[in-house]
Amino acid sequence: MEFSLYVHIPFCAVRCPYCDFNITVIRNRPEARYLKAITAELRSRWEGGPWQAGEVRSVFFGGGTPSLVEPDFIAKFMSEVRRCAGESFSPREVTLEANPEAMELAQLESWRRAGVDRISLGAQSFQARHLAFLGRMHSADEIDGAVRLARRAGFGNVSLDLIFGMPGQTLEELDDDLARVIALAPEHVSAYNLTMEPRTRHYREWKSGKFQLPGEDEQAEMFGLIGRRLSKAGLRRYEISNFAREGFESVHNLHYWTRGSSLGIGAGAHSCIASSSGGRRWWNLRDHKLFMDRAISGGPCVEGEEALSPGDARREWVFLRLRLVEGFSVDDFEETFGAGIHESFPGVLDRLTEAGLIPEAAGRVALTERGRLLSNDAFLSFF
Repeated sequence: MEFSLYVHIPFCAVRCPYCDFNITVIRNRPEARYLKAITAELRSRWEGGPWQAGEVRSVFFGGGTPSLVEPDFIAKFMSEVRRCAGESFSPREVTLEANPEAMELAQLESWRRAGVDRISLGAQSFQARHLAFLGRMHSADEIDGAVRLARRAGFGNVSLDLIFGMPGQTLEELDDDLARVIALAPEHVSAYNLTMEPRTRHYREWKSGKFQLPGEDEQAEMFGLIGRRLSKAGLRRYEISNFAREGFESVHNLHYWTRGSSLGIGAGAHSCIASSSGGRRWWNLRDHKLFMDRAISGGPCVEGEEALSPGDARREWVFLRLRLVEGFSVDDFEETFGAGIHESFPGVLDRLTEAGLIPEAAGRVALTERGRLLSNDAFLSFF
């Protein structure tokens, strides 16, 4: 079994007003205790599950802000992964999420020595007013500087995150953001439409009328502009929101989008053992203090779990692959599940074709440009 390893580091300097991830903002971060906790959980999982006989496809340090912790935190945890996995440990990709502000060369070099070979920078925008709206602490110049330092440290795989669809954002501003990104020559770009998550400050302000989001037509124009500009620069769209130079598609995320198994370590991390007959999913305690207490004492860290049915497996397999530009082959679906897709989802493909969300093609199923804009509608058709 191949699986991806996700490591959640929940610490942040501030909570961005659009963020609903499991994070904690505290002055004195308990890094040593948290490292002890995730190391204990990793050992426990390795000894008590199917992971020992598997192969780690990728490692991803997410959060939160993993770049906030001391560099030797990452090195020590990676050493423990190697100890658990043994000589067979040879992941195709090790990613660490980082914020551009206060980046230091020594920090980046330490991550490279620890085995991190891909850095994902949360740029979000190069416009000062939009960075302020998003609650980001960095400047456009710091984005440029962080990329330069990453190159000096030996990173040959740099990804930049952008957010679009912000209040008052113009096409000219977005075009400038794209030009700044292209000038930095990243291997990968993620461009996400700003969404209003219910548990966030932005959601409350939006509901109260404090600001308005661009209309559907404006957002569609932005979506199209992003695709055209990045494609022309050699960054091919391979997923709804993700673009890469050839050979630099995210290994970790592709494993997720093709419904691979994953092991999540840390507070609030999710895990899944996937199979064509269903599988099992579970998630850890979100409270980092309770998580640390339980993990270090050897107690259960799981907050909840669910068994997945064959129907769950088919639906997830389809909508995750529909996120990919290439979609999926109907023959692959039948080979995986022993049943045809028309039999499994009667009439669904016909309705999506009539709505212009997928093209008329007998052998493959993929979203059209319109389908990518209305992807949630397409996904819900299978439920």
